Amino acid sequence: MDGKPVAIGAPTDAHMAEMRQVFRNWFHTLIKGPSPGGLGFELQNGARIDFWSLSPGHNAFRGRGYSLALLDECAFVRNLTETIEQNLMPALAQYQGRLMLASTPKGYNQFHDWFRRAEREGQTVQGPSSLNPNVSPRWLAEQRKAMPEAVYQQEILAQFVTIDSGLIKREDIKLGEPPPLDRFLTLSLGLDFALTEKKTSDFSAAVLAGVDEEKRTWILKAEKWRAAWPETFQRVLQLYQLFTPHLVLTESVSFSELCVRELAAAGVPIDAIKPSTDKVARFSPIAMRYRLGLIHHSAELDQAFEDEILMFPNGGEHDDMVDALVYAVGGLDRTIRSAWGELSSGHHWAPLAHERKPQRWWGKIDGREQWFECGPETNWQIKKS
Repeated sequence: MDGKPVAIGAPTDAHMAEMRQVFRNWFHTLIKGPSPGGLGFELQNGARIDFWSLSPGHNAFRGRGYSLALLDECAFVRNLTETIEQNLMPALAQYQGRLMLASTPKGYNQFHDWFRRAEREGQTVQGPSSLNPNVSPRWLAEQRKAMPEAVYQQEILAQFVTIDSGLIKREDIKLGEPPPLDRFLTLSLGLDFALTEKKTSDFSAAVLAGVDEEKRTWILKAEKWRAAWPETFQRVLQLYQLFTPHLVLTESVSFSELCVRELAAAGVPIDAIKPSTDKVARFSPIAMRYRLGLIHHSAELDQAFEDEILMFPNGGEHDDMVDALVYAVGGLDRTIRSAWGELSSGHHWAPLAHERKPQRWWGKIDGREQWFECGPETNWQIKKS
């Protein structure tokens, strides 16, 4: 309103794009044109608003000056303090600008540190979802029943709590930007079915994992939903057609056998496994891989997925994405696959693309004889030469 430049930051590209679109929809009559670099909009009164993504590897706010900066959901911004002190403070210096941090809490992280600092200066606002007149008491009561208490306190009451009380800790999760899908050697889709729409029932869940060319294991997608089988069938079919994973795994229980048969008939190479251990024992080798830093998360994953795996097995009755995670990541490990018993496709014994060792060849390169390695796809060229 003062005709000065403003910056808005969001933790992911998608979040930033959504906020930019909302602003354009609400204030289109005030927009004069795009701001320099197409980052946002120039307004009729001479003001400017830029939108910045704070996803890993960002270089936000560099070379710009702002009178106000708002960081939304900044509890989910990795290296928040570094972003503020090294990138944002210089941008605010030109106008002696103000800084506003807004977020749902996420444990005792850097956002908590900034909140306590502002609290000492009397510059904080904190409140539960019940302050929103559009949120009904009935909905709040339903969430209280459905959510673990710690999650309810965090998400609904806006309280700082520690929810990573499970087998893995938040610091075990490595976050980053995964390579394109065509750079993955193997993709695995884990599924967990719950064929009902009742609000008190379990969810259906899907987790997509993969191993890239550098042999890093990534969690690329995780979601859960409640629906009857026809909708779940279409959703799984769309996931398969979108990603074409090499493995599709689910647990073999009475009602899922029909699901497996119908998906197989539709061309999905799905296997039903029969683990002989309980959920905690099945998750333990996955948790060990997290603790060793062997599993990476895409920065675009839903926060609900991270919360669920951090609380397992102490997070309450819903652990559907944990189950799907076990199938997806376990499917990528030959030792775990073998322990699951017979699979109709033979995936338990056939090495996957990322498990195949490169072949060694003895030959001449530039007139010098030596050993060298190559993948199966290049063998014919070497033999020919």
